Amino acid sequence: MKHKKNKIYNSDNLIKNLNLYIYKIYYINFIKNKKIIFNYFKKKYNKIKIKNIIKKILKIINYKIINLYIKKNNFKKINIIILIKKIKKKNNKNNNIISNINKNYIFINIYQENNFKKNIIIIKIDINIYIYGSTTVLKLINYLISKFKSDLIIIDYKIRGFSINIKNKKIFIDNKINSIQNFISKKNKNIYDLIDINIYNENIFYTKMIKKKININKNILYIKKLNLNKKKKKKIIKIIWKEIKEIYYRKNY
Repeated sequence: MKHKKNKIYNSDNLIKNLNLYIYKIYYINFIKNKKIIFNYFKKKYNKIKIKNIIKKILKIINYKIINLYIKKNNFKKINIIILIKKIKKKNNKNNNIISNINKNYIFINIYQENNFKKNIIIIKIDINIYIYGSTTVLKLINYLISKFKSDLIIIDYKIRGFSINIKNKKIFIDNKINSIQNFISKKNKNIYDLIDINIYNENIFYTKMIKKKININKNILYIKKLNLNKKKKKKIIKIIWKEIKEIYYRKNY
């Protein structure tokens, strides 16, 4: 889909803020796998994998790392802060320079919540992106949805500040948008049910996504699938759905 852009003098005063809150729910037998599960998080989100994800994000939006900070607080929490610059080109084809704007950054927080009574693990990934300028951060959405293959995603997008166009009028949004769903691929829409809550006059856009179906083979850990009869599978699916719906509707059932 093509989106019209306003001709403006300087778009660096427009602030784009994209937030994704990503949830993946797993069922596991903690009694048998208590020691193993503590290493799952460490293996699943090691530094190499995290850096590869960051590289891909920056490649899509054409930015470069200024500084990268990764901290593993314990076996079930990781905090990442990335300061970034946009890669810009001079008119001279032989010279590439990096923008001197250093107020752009990305926060990524990854958590593992264990519920031993319910045999449930919830992996929560928060991705917060702050970009000044004309970059369309919404083009990151499909990559992040596909990369994490989660059960539940909450996305919000805000635009703050303003710029001046060539007619000396204030511009509060430089890309026409009426829904985050406009930027979500048909393939991803087929996997999730989506709902919007938007405040157009404030340039606030909000989309919730919940998986249409649960594939039990992708939501259980360290359990032999062949040992599960239909009754047990049905029970596990019910437990997983309950967790997903509680997060999605923000209430306990």
